[in-house]
Amino acid sequence: GTRSFFVNRFARLYPLHIVTLLVVTALQFVALHRFGYTLLYGHFDLNHFIAQIFMASDWIRWDANYSFNGPIWSVSVEIVIYALFWLTRGLVERFGLPLLAAMTLAFYFGQDSYGQWSNVLPCGFYFFFGCGVCQALRGCRGIFLLVPFLALVGLGIAGAFQGSDWSWRFLGIPGFFGAAFLLLAQYENYAPRLLRAVCKWLGETTYGAYLWHVPLQLVILLVLLPGPELHRLTASPWFLVAYLGAVIAIARISYVHFERPVR
Repeated sequence: GTRSFFVNRFARLYPLHIVTLLVVTALQFVALHRFGYTLLYGHFDLNHFIAQIFMASDWIRWDANYSFNGPIWSVSVEIVIYALFWLTRGLVERFGLPLLAAMTLAFYFGQDSYGQWSNVLPCGFYFFFGCGVCQALRGCRGIFLLVPFLALVGLGIAGAFQGSDWSWRFLGIPGFFGAAFLLLAQYENYAPRLLRAVCKWLGETTYGAYLWHVPLQLVILLVLLPGPELHRLTASPWFLVAYLGAVIAIARISYVHFERPVR
C-alpha cells in the first residue's frame, strides 16, 4: 500500500538525514567562527538549508555546487524517482519490459538534453534500467537467463571497447553491473549463512557510512587546521585505514542505537 511504502522509505531515510544535517550545520558554524569560511562545501545559507530540510536540494541544479552534507544530493534525486516508481508500478506490472525500456530511453534522452539542470534524469535512467533487469530475472528461468545475461555482458564490453566517459556511463556500467546482479540473484539462494549475515550487516551500515563520512571529515579538519599536521597525516595509508574504520564503526553505532530504534 501507498502508506506503507511512504512510511517505510521515510523512516529509513529521513531521521538520519535530519540528524547529520544538524550536526554538519553546527560544525560549519564552528568553522565560520574559527576561520571565517565553511569547510568542504559552500552555499551555507537559509535557502539551501530549507531545500535540505525537504530533501529537495538537488532536484534542480540551480547552482553547480553542493551544500551542507553534500552526499545527500543522491538521496534527494532518488526521492523523485521513488515517487515515479510508485505511481507507475501498476502500468509496469501490466506492460512489463517494453514499458521499462521506453522509460529508460526517455530518461536517457531527457538527461542528454537537460541533464545539466537536474540529476533526477540520470538517476531515472539507472533506476528503471535496474527495474528492467529485475523483470528479465522474473521472466527468464534456467538456461533462458543466459539471453539477458549475455546481452548485458555485450553491452558492457561495447562500453569498455569504446572507452569514452559516455560509453562507460550508459553502456559499461549498466551492462557489467546488470550482468553481475543477475548472477548474484541466482546465487543468493545458495549463499552460505555466514556470507548472508556479513552482507546483511554491510547493507545495514551503508546508509550511515554515506551520511556520516562528511561530518567526520569536518571534525578532523577542525581538529587539525591550521597547521602542517593535516597534510602529513592524510598522506599516510594508515590514515585512510583508520578513517574508513572510524566511518564504519560510527555507521554501525548509528544503525544499532539510532536508525533502527527510531524506525
